[in-house]
Amino acid sequence: MAMQLKKQIQFYFSDSNYPKDKFLRTTESQNDGYIPISVLLTFNKVKAATTDLGFLVAIIKTIDELEVKDDTLVKRKNPLPQEDTTDKRTVVVIHIPVGSELDSIEALESTLGNLGTVKCVRLPKGREAKKGEAGATGGATATEAPAPTEGAAEPATGTEEEKKKFVPKRHAFVEFSTEEEAQKVLSLKECEYNGIKLAFKSRDEFFEFKNKKAK
Repeated sequence: MAMQLKKQIQFYFSDSNYPKDKFLRTTESQNDGYIPISVLLTFNKVKAATTDLGFLVAIIKTIDELEVKDDTLVKRKNPLPQEDTTDKRTVVVIHIPVGSELDSIEALESTLGNLGTVKCVRLPKGREAKKGEAGATGGATATEAPAPTEGAAEPATGTEEEKKKFVPKRHAFVEFSTEEEAQKVLSLKECEYNGIKLAFKSRDEFFEFKNKKAK
């Protein structure tokens, strides 16, 4: 639990999340650059791990990238990057069978970690899935109530047998450490893991693909 909580806090303050997190950035501006640690206790994924402020403070103190003040406030030690390269470092993994062994944050992080350093995995859910993006969590990402996003419903045509065999697919946004790593994965186009065929697209390619399907 402590390790997962540490990863979660690291993610909140990471280059992957912090620059785009409007709530944390607004809270920071209201507290001289700091985030009250008590505020973090209101986050669902933190509450699920602990409601003990002292325990949370102790965890945060083990994170080298963060600075704690008076055991009540926390902030990043390093300034935000001047250029956001997240999109260039992101690969969209498509055709993930819902409910399969790869349909989880941990599985994707572990599997794709063989291709490069995975900084973050985002699995869209619900309304966010239709937009193609979702919130993330610690070093890896987790979403509650996973939702299929590439054909959630049964096919409109086909035999009953074909419909029974139909497996809805979903996608994930995987952020690598460098643009070079992302390009290396994109150059593969697709890969097979334990019989599951996955395809890789850049964000631009993916949204173009989605828009064409919607027409």
